[in-house]
Amino acid sequence: VPGSPYVEAYINSKYLIINTDSGKIVYNSSKESFWVFQSDFIPETNEYLLTLKKDGDMAIALLDMTTGELKWTTTVDKAKSLFSFSLKESANTNKATVHGSVIYYLLYGKLYSFDRSSGKLNWKAEEEYSRFFLTQNDKNIVVVNSKGLFAAKEYLNVLNTENGKSIWKESIKTKRVVYLEDWGAKILVAHYSCFNFYDLSSGE
Repeated sequence: VPGSPYVEAYINSKYLIINTDSGKIVYNSSKESFWVFQSDFIPETNEYLLTLKKDGDMAIALLDMTTGELKWTTTVDKAKSLFSFSLKESANTNKATVHGSVIYYLLYGKLYSFDRSSGKLNWKAEEEYSRFFLTQNDKNIVVVNSKGLFAAKEYLNVLNTENGKSIWKESIKTKRVVYLEDWGAKILVAHYSCFNFYDLSSGE
């Protein structure tokens, strides 16, 4: 795992995380009834988000690397969707970010908001996205949707952090976004050849 001392392994169909600094097994799924399908490390809190196939469901679990214990497990979808998710280009854009009491998780193009303490699913975004950016006001998330890995055009939108709904009338089609900066009431969006300012609340 880049930027960490951890190595992941599957041995006899069981998922392990090993600390290479100490040589100790931090986590072993041998006593669990689920299959670990995907894992994403959160370096700022030394935690892992695990995507699980549990019976007929797809669930997300938060693993505390200090104790090696699961803090919570939350069902988010049906397990039949896991294979189709893994074939998507969006499988390369998985990202987890902790912001205060909330964990935002972009998993196979789906953006989730979880309560970090309880694991309660606050919301799951309706559309699929390839990237997201938190804003200074804590009320909004800027999201980008790419139509293909090398697409020249992308779609930009802003969501409400309370419910995951768009606050713009519609997404804005724009050139490929290479940099985004929060300017308070506006957002600066840079492309390879130019940049634009958009009103955060309206997209104008």
